[in-house]
Amino acid sequence: ASAQSARTLRFSHTDTSVGAAQEASLRFAAAVEKYTSGRYKVQVFHSGQLANDAKSLDQLQVGGLDFALTGVVTFTPHVKDLSLIALPYLAENYEQGWKLYDTSKFIKQQADLLPAKGMRIVGNWEAGFRSFTTNFPLNSPADAKGKKLRIAPVEMIRWIMESIGFSPVVMPVTEVYLGIQQNTVSGQENPIDTIFSQRFYEVAKHVTLSQHVYSPRWLAMAERTFKGMTPADQEAILKAG
Repeated sequence: ASAQSARTLRFSHTDTSVGAAQEASLRFAAAVEKYTSGRYKVQVFHSGQLANDAKSLDQLQVGGLDFALTGVVTFTPHVKDLSLIALPYLAENYEQGWKLYDTSKFIKQQADLLPAKGMRIVGNWEAGFRSFTTNFPLNSPADAKGKKLRIAPVEMIRWIMESIGFSPVVMPVTEVYLGIQQNTVSGQENPIDTIFSQRFYEVAKHVTLSQHVYSPRWLAMAERTFKGMTPADQEAILKAG
């Protein structure tokens, strides 16, 4: 009877079934089921099966999804000032990055604006630092001049890439592999785990470990789903996250 009455929640991310995002998502799903005593189950959809990164947040707002896992930079269209977290070398190592996200009043203030926009942060997960993969050697800014580089729809990222000399092209991460393969763009920038998961190294064989932006992932939950839970189950979700 308990199994039959369990509610299934839909979880979306754009990395493939290989990599840290999927492993963490499955561990989260198991924790939710455990901490809610089976009242809730989480079904994980990888590889952008349900939505790309930007659209997954839109789906949270309208009730099409219950959870979305994506880079913190993806939230900037909803909370514009959050673009400042993409300042280059704001954090230069993991310890600085962890401290930044654990203690920054500014970042907390931006996250606290999201429930009014239909989503709330229930987990801060690791992804690492953004670096380049290109189909040409990138040894200096001179090599970047005029080259088309895929970016996320974040103004700060755009400004960084333009200052280096790239011509930035906004494109969903699920379309990047084909975009590089067909020479629509000459490369992209993302954390190494995403580069590994998406196999970008197959089509852009030059990796430049610039680590120019610390870029963790936020696990966001639909506010309507969260508000529909009992306080005990809300705590269980936060504990799992």
